[in-house]
Amino acid sequence: MNYKQKIIILLVIIMSLVAVGCTKNQLTSNDQQVITQVDIPEMMIKGEETKFSVEVANTKESKLDYTWALKGNTNIGSFGNNTTATPTFKALQPGQGTITVRVRTDDKKIFSSRRIKVLSKKFKSTYGGYGNDGFHAILATSDGGYLAAGYDSAFTKQAYAVKGDQAGLKDWAIEVGNKRYPDRFTAVEDIVNLLGDEYLLVGYEGVGNGTYDGYVRKVDESGEVVNEYIGFVSDRVFFRSAVVTETEDYLVVVGNDGSSQSAKGYVAKVNLESGERINKKIPVTGYDYINLRSVVETKKENYLVVGYVGNSGSDANMKGVVFKLDSNLEIKDKKYFGTTAQTKLYTIEQVKDNNYVLAGTDENKGYLVKIDADLAKVFGKQYSTSTATVLRDVNWDENNNKYVLAGTKGSVGTIIKVHADGAIDWSYQADSTKSVYAKRFDAVAIAEDGNYFAAGYAQNNEFGDGDQDAYVLKLDSSGEIMNRK
Repeated sequence: MNYKQKIIILLVIIMSLVAVGCTKNQLTSNDQQVITQVDIPEMMIKGEETKFSVEVANTKESKLDYTWALKGNTNIGSFGNNTTATPTFKALQPGQGTITVRVRTDDKKIFSSRRIKVLSKKFKSTYGGYGNDGFHAILATSDGGYLAAGYDSAFTKQAYAVKGDQAGLKDWAIEVGNKRYPDRFTAVEDIVNLLGDEYLLVGYEGVGNGTYDGYVRKVDESGEVVNEYIGFVSDRVFFRSAVVTETEDYLVVVGNDGSSQSAKGYVAKVNLESGERINKKIPVTGYDYINLRSVVETKKENYLVVGYVGNSGSDANMKGVVFKLDSNLEIKDKKYFGTTAQTKLYTIEQVKDNNYVLAGTDENKGYLVKIDADLAKVFGKQYSTSTATVLRDVNWDENNNKYVLAGTKGSVGTIIKVHADGAIDWSYQADSTKSVYAKRFDAVAIAEDGNYFAAGYAQNNEFGDGDQDAYVLKLDSSGEIMNRK
């Protein structure tokens, strides 16, 4: 199965001897015996049965005795016959433990272990390790699964991406970028799908001495980095979003350049073949802080970019803004949205009739705006009147001409589905009494089957992986959590 990961463990002779208390002068010809392969899935679903296996190189053909065991949380599963090279293991309840296998030869024991996680039948998948992990972006893939990306801080913070299958089990996971300078401001912020199941990971990373690079890294369907575009001129560039032009030869990326208190908007147009680029800083008269969060290409080879501006990064009176840029990234128009109170726009999505929807927050309420290609407002809607709500992503469901929004309501994640006029169809709000629940959703995607993936981070009291785990939830078209298939 493609979510199984095979571990190749080559044990040198001296390590085998230490395991049984041998000293160097007790070497025998049997010391050439090593475990060459252990096959254990990293994740299983409650109720599932599968076979584990171990292979041993045995040059002397001595008798081999096997003993498999579950350590830690022993309630998560059980073995049938645990004294064979290929035992059957049944997952009984959600949790995490460690599988061990001991192989006894004529004169020694060889040992290996692997962590295993049992997931509930409900489609709620957590990723990461002992630390705070999270996803900022998710993209549905053609095989019915998804690619989610953000950060992983099990030891030091790294940009992180996970390919999940249609059941939410991990196909592969990668840490990408500069591991020499791990930093709390290192993450993937956006994913762009290319033809042929290749993907662009867009984000930023620390490169030492308080400086940062915006980057774009191309990965293939196996998670291998096959190209990268980094080093975007300035010493503090943070990329938030990107779009590939319709001709597939250029990438336009947006973000900001500066500190948390003073920054210019930043836009770059990259030739994906040659790597050549145009770099533009976007100042706004009267504002010292500009943060560009999302970009789309229009039908006229222009670009619409959304974000927010203020007197500093902590300004309580931000204004949501939309820029229209031409093909050379020159500003052709701009317009502000929201009330006089705090307004931030986080994302823009093109919908039918050459219109666009923008999502964010206004007056501590979720905020959805629909505009036309000339930046004229079609409508504006606020959601939640009593609890602070922020909407960080919107995706257009073309099948029923509705919009799916992702964000936070109070201290938990929320998903809202609305009709084309902005009226609420249904809303999902995470239940903080559960052992695993979403604290925040940053992204939402339409799955191949027409249902919805939501990604962000969760409070995880079930596995003990840490206070915060990267998280993917799948909802059906009525807002109910789906079962894994």
